[in-house]
Amino acid sequence: MDYNFVFQIIDAIGEISVAALVYFLWMDVKLVKYQTEHEYRPWIGPSSGVEIMDTSSDDKQKFALMIKNYGTLPASNVAVFFTCKNTVLLKGNLQSSDASKFDLGPLMPGMEKRYWFSVDSDLLLKAKEGREQVHVGLYFSYDYGKVKSGYGMISHFDSETGSFVHKEMWVD
Repeated sequence: MDYNFVFQIIDAIGEISVAALVYFLWMDVKLVKYQTEHEYRPWIGPSSGVEIMDTSSDDKQKFALMIKNYGTLPASNVAVFFTCKNTVLLKGNLQSSDASKFDLGPLMPGMEKRYWFSVDSDLLLKAKEGREQVHVGLYFSYDYGKVKSGYGMISHFDSETGSFVHKEMWVD
């Protein structure tokens, strides 16, 4: 029996096994990177509707909204941009200089936080009487890794129901 031939076959099988191992490790790294970028990430969005709170001492009506991280990774640098106008709002209005900004800090997976905003009571009274319109815009920006993301919504005060109706929502 020619042992040299047997050793060549064993050597070839070893080289093929190493090549297969390297290939599967490379594919595993690609899969983990893809999942991290696409599936396993934070996702911030509302977990409740806009709730009416008590009128504050400065003649403003307070409202509250719960937001939640529905994703599987923490979101850092969560911030809310809020604006209220009696004219129609556009997406660009929400991160302009006239929008107020409030930092909420990090948001862990499954964690919820409440955000309060106020609207002038006189403006709401005029809206309830049909003499004025009230539009509010909220944009939640957050980071994960080096990626910036966000969730925005523009709502209109409905005088018949006395609550805000979402007109536009989007994810960045």
